[in-house]
Amino acid sequence: MQEVARKAAISPSHLSDLELGEKEGSSEVIRGILHALGMELDQLLKRAMAPDTPQLSLVA
Repeated sequence: MQEVARKAAISPSHLSDLELGEKEGSSEVIRGILHALGMELDQLLKRAMAPDTPQLSLVA
Protein backbone atom coordinates (compact mmCIF):
# COMPACT_ATOMS: atom_id res chain seq x y z
CA MET A 1 0.00 0.00 0.00
CA GLN A 2 2.85 2.40 0.78
CA GLU A 3 4.33 1.94 -2.69
CA VAL A 4 0.98 2.65 -4.37
CA ALA A 5 0.50 5.73 -2.18
CA ARG A 6 4.01 6.96 -2.99
CA LYS A 7 3.51 6.48 -6.73
CA ALA A 8 0.10 8.17 -6.54
CA ALA A 9 1.63 11.09 -4.58
CA ILE A 10 -0.73 10.70 -1.63
CA SER A 11 -0.19 9.59 1.95
CA PRO A 12 -0.73 5.96 2.92
CA SER A 13 -3.40 7.07 5.41
CA HIS A 14 -5.29 8.91 2.66
CA LEU A 15 -5.12 5.82 0.46
CA SER A 16 -6.39 3.70 3.34
CA ASP A 17 -9.29 6.10 3.92
CA LEU A 18 -10.19 5.86 0.22
CA GLU A 19 -10.02 2.08 0.24
CA LEU A 20 -12.23 1.88 3.34
CA GLY A 21 -14.75 4.30 1.83
CA GLU A 22 -14.14 6.91 4.51
CA LYS A 23 -13.15 9.53 1.93
CA GLU A 24 -13.89 10.14 -1.73
CA GLY A 25 -11.05 10.69 -4.15
CA SER A 26 -10.79 13.57 -6.56
CA SER A 27 -10.33 12.79 -10.24
CA GLU A 28 -6.65 13.68 -9.88
CA VAL A 29 -6.20 11.26 -6.97
CA ILE A 30 -8.03 8.50 -8.83
CA ARG A 31 -5.85 9.06 -11.90
CA GLY A 32 -2.74 8.91 -9.70
CA ILE A 33 -3.83 5.64 -8.12
CA LEU A 34 -4.65 4.14 -11.50
CA HIS A 35 -1.24 5.20 -12.81
CA ALA A 36 0.43 3.66 -9.75
CA LEU A 37 -1.41 0.40 -10.44
CA GLY A 38 -0.58 0.49 -14.14
CA MET A 39 -4.23 0.82 -15.13
CA GLU A 40 -6.26 3.13 -17.33
CA LEU A 41 -9.66 4.56 -16.39
CA ASP A 42 -11.45 2.49 -19.03
CA GLN A 43 -9.98 -0.69 -17.52
CA LEU A 44 -11.32 0.27 -14.09
CA LEU A 45 -14.76 1.04 -15.47
CA LYS A 46 -14.90 -2.25 -17.39
CA ARG A 47 -13.97 -4.14 -14.22
CA ALA A 48 -16.56 -2.25 -12.20
CA MET A 49 -19.29 -3.05 -14.73
CA ALA A 50 -18.38 -6.72 -15.21
CA PRO A 51 -20.60 -9.22 -13.38
CA ASP A 52 -18.97 -11.19 -10.57
CA THR A 53 -15.83 -9.07 -10.61
CA PRO A 54 -13.61 -9.66 -7.58
CA GLN A 55 -12.73 -6.50 -5.68
CA LEU A 56 -9.47 -4.83 -6.61
CA SER A 57 -7.25 -4.57 -3.55
CA LEU A 58 -4.66 -1.84 -3.20
CA VAL A 59 -2.71 -3.91 -0.69
CA ALA A 60 0.00 -6.01 -2.26
